[in-house]
Amino acid sequence: MRTLYAFLCTSLDGRIADADGGLAWQSLDEEFDALSLNQLAETDAIVLGRRTYGEMAAYWPAETGRAYNPRVAELMNALPKLVVSTTLRPGDTTWENSEVLDVGDGTGLGAAVRELKNRPGRAVAVLGSPTLTARLLSAGVLDELRVLVNPVVLGEGPVLFDGLLNRATLRLTEARPLTSGAVLLNYRP
Repeated sequence: MRTLYAFLCTSLDGRIADADGGLAWQSLDEEFDALSLNQLAETDAIVLGRRTYGEMAAYWPAETGRAYNPRVAELMNALPKLVVSTTLRPGDTTWENSEVLDVGDGTGLGAAVRELKNRPGRAVAVLGSPTLTARLLSAGVLDELRVLVNPVVLGEGPVLFDGLLNRATLRLTEARPLTSGAVLLNYRP
């Protein structure tokens, strides 16, 4: 069975974006890029929420994404992408190798992800997509949670795990400091 992991970036006070939705506060450097490439190398499918899909579909195929890191852009564009959405329909996706994951009215998320995990292949990644990550954690289908805590306090902005439906107890499996001052925390439910 494939594993499903989520990778999210947060501020020290648990914010996933600043008050304006910006991400410029994140510690993005060569070490972060290497981490990203290592994660993508173990992954053969990406699951995204509708909003994150829209943001990434506008970034990675564009010149800005390719200029930031050509290898990450190449992998992001080439990997199969499944979008969890109750509003998008098949054919609504425009980013190459992407399709809508059928979850019905949203209540079939756990079953759809279990079926995906039972397919042969390597790990499946949820990148960004904090609302989706909270739903997967609540549904009991998330195998690993990777949180990169950035050394900044934002004070305002959307919070990580907003919308978590029930309590989630996690076990820390790794804590890795980065030279930027960020810390990568890996948890398992």
